[in-house]
Amino acid sequence: MFSRRFLRIKALKSLYSHYTIKDESLIETRNKMIHSVNKSYDLYFMLINLIIEVQDHAAKVSEINRAKHLATEEDINPNLKFVSNKFVNLVRENQDVKDFCKKNSLCWGDNKELFKQLYNSMISREYFKKYMASDDCSFEADRDMVLKFYKKEIEDNDYLFSIIEDFSLYWIDEVEFVCSKVISTFVKWSEQEQEILTQFSDKIDEEYVRELIIYTISNFDKSIEIIKKYSKNWDSDRVTIMDKILISMAYSEFVDFPSIPINVSLDEYIEISKYYSTTNSSVYINGLLDKVLTELRREDKIVKVGRGLE
Repeated sequence: MFSRRFLRIKALKSLYSHYTIKDESLIETRNKMIHSVNKSYDLYFMLINLIIEVQDHAAKVSEINRAKHLATEEDINPNLKFVSNKFVNLVRENQDVKDFCKKNSLCWGDNKELFKQLYNSMISREYFKKYMASDDCSFEADRDMVLKFYKKEIEDNDYLFSIIEDFSLYWIDEVEFVCSKVISTFVKWSEQEQEILTQFSDKIDEEYVRELIIYTISNFDKSIEIIKKYSKNWDSDRVTIMDKILISMAYSEFVDFPSIPINVSLDEYIEISKYYSTTNSSVYINGLLDKVLTELRREDKIVKVGRGLE
């Protein structure tokens, strides 16, 4: 589920905490990072379940309307197409989702106003009106409507984000990324097979992110010396802590991760710096790491496994 870039960013945030909060040990930093990754996987399941809560709210609205003293014909005989949506029912019955949520005590709780807000927004949209008016009752039509819900109702939903922030501070800046993973999951579902994404692509990725924390902290002092050595046109003492961490992370991947191509590490940390550091950081980091690579190659300190990795 989680890309290497996502894991790098998780490690970066934990390392930033390590170097800005006094007396945080390496073990505490690593455990904090692992907890953060686990929480992101929790959010994946929470968002999967969100459509169920909205469907339940829709069913309650229909019941309330039927019980009106002066009920209209539409109230008495409502369009129950969404309430009966086959795809949502598959989500509801998915045993992997139910087991994970039960094991980790994940539920939306009594957030009726959230479900109401999402429902009211959804029924006002053109995609939903077309879905409800269509005679197409196929599984594919039901799935398409659910996919549009996640594409239209999650992004920039401030109320949803505020509720999510109350659940976990780890989630607030990851909602859209994790929502994209929910969408990619649902796109592949059929009536016969509904596969849930695993947290890590494989055991190697899980070990990678743990080791990245350890190697970066171990190599940090070396990285500071490198910064001082090659920062002739920069005041090394004014290099941001974020840049120092990014350089140490890249250095660690150069020398301690033989299966990761150099160009991948270089490109990744330059790109991450554009979002998580200063305006000039990407240029500075790119120039400095080029010099570091030249020296490491000259000293034969880079050993990569596989063709073309250097």
